Amino acid sequence: MQKLKQLSLTVAVAGVLSSGAAMAELTGNIGVTSNYLWRGVTQTSDSAAISGGLDYAHKSGAYAGTWASEVSSLNGESGQYELDLYVGYTGDAGSVSYDVGVIKYIYPIDDGGTVQVDADFTEVYVSAGFGPATLYLASTLSKEGDPQFEKDMYFSLSADFKVAGLGMTALYGDYDFDDPAGTDYSHYSLGLSKDDFTFALEQNDITGADDVRVVVSWSKEISL
Repeated sequence: MQKLKQLSLTVAVAGVLSSGAAMAELTGNIGVTSNYLWRGVTQTSDSAAISGGLDYAHKSGAYAGTWASEVSSLNGESGQYELDLYVGYTGDAGSVSYDVGVIKYIYPIDDGGTVQVDADFTEVYVSAGFGPATLYLASTLSKEGDPQFEKDMYFSLSADFKVAGLGMTALYGDYDFDDPAGTDYSHYSLGLSKDDFTFALEQNDITGADDVRVVVSWSKEISL
C-alpha cells in the first residue's frame, strides 16, 4: 500500500488497494516525505521520513499488507518507527466502490521516557466511493495504552480531480476521541500530484497547532 499519509491514510488505502485488486499481484513501495502527517497531525515532529511496504492483492478483492515509517518517539526523539499490518476486501456494488478491513498500528520501540505509554492500537475501517468522492469511517477496536477508551471514531470525505494534467485531492477529516481528556479536532488538506511526486497543504484546528503545513513527497511502487 503506497501510503505516505501526507494527505491521509484513508485516501491511500482506498486508492492504491482498489486499483491493485484487479489481479493477484505482489507489490512493494518506497517513499520519502518532508513531513509525515497522519490525519492532519505530524508524526515526525515536522521532520522528514522514509517509508516502505509490501502488498498482496488477490483478484477476488482480498488484500493484505504491511507498511513501515520513521516516526518520533513519545518524547519527540528519533529512533522510533511505526509498523502497520492490515487485511481487507475491496470491490464494487454497481457504481459504488467499497473497501472494508482491519489495520493494526504497532510502535515496536519503547519510548524510553519516565512514563511508559503503550501506543499500539487496532482499527476497523470502511470506505465507499462514488465518482470522484470517497467517504471513509474508522473505529478503534483496541487501544493498548487506554483499554478503557476504545471507541475513537474518525471520519473523512475526500474528492479527486484532474486539473491541467495534475491530480488534485481535497479532504476534510474529523477525529472524535472516546477519552474525555482527548482533544477532538478536524483537519483539511489539498494536494497536487504528478507522476511520483505530491505537493500538499495541510491544516488542523488543534489549539496552538493551526499553521498551514507544506509537505512534499515522493513515492514509487514496484511490481515483484
